[in-house]
Amino acid sequence: MLPRIHRLSDWVEIDKVKRGKRYLSPLFVLFWIEDNGKKPSIFSFVCSKAVSGKSFLRNRIKRQMREIVRKKLDNIKPGLKILIVAKKEIAFKKHEEIETELLKAFENEGIMK
Repeated sequence: MLPRIHRLSDWVEIDKVKRGKRYLSPLFVLFWIEDNGKKPSIFSFVCSKAVSGKSFLRNRIKRQMREIVRKKLDNIKPGLKILIVAKKEIAFKKHEEIETELLKAFENEGIMK
């Protein structure tokens, strides 16, 4: 579970992040903005019914993405607000494939320290 201080749950803030920078991946869309470098980075994960009609599968995808981020929190720059929206293609990918793609996105966008 991602610690509470690293969770982005305010819909107003999520809308602001959607208008920020964007990275398109085959598995997800990564939206992010730089906020204040002193606060910890915060994250939100979205997996809609378009990905799968099965709630257990959508929840599994969000849990996998949260776990990948949780393991890498020490390597992520502070002061970022990040929204990760899953695409249909992510539904039957293995954890390792999701992790590789997510870390590649973080590297390409300069999110990692």
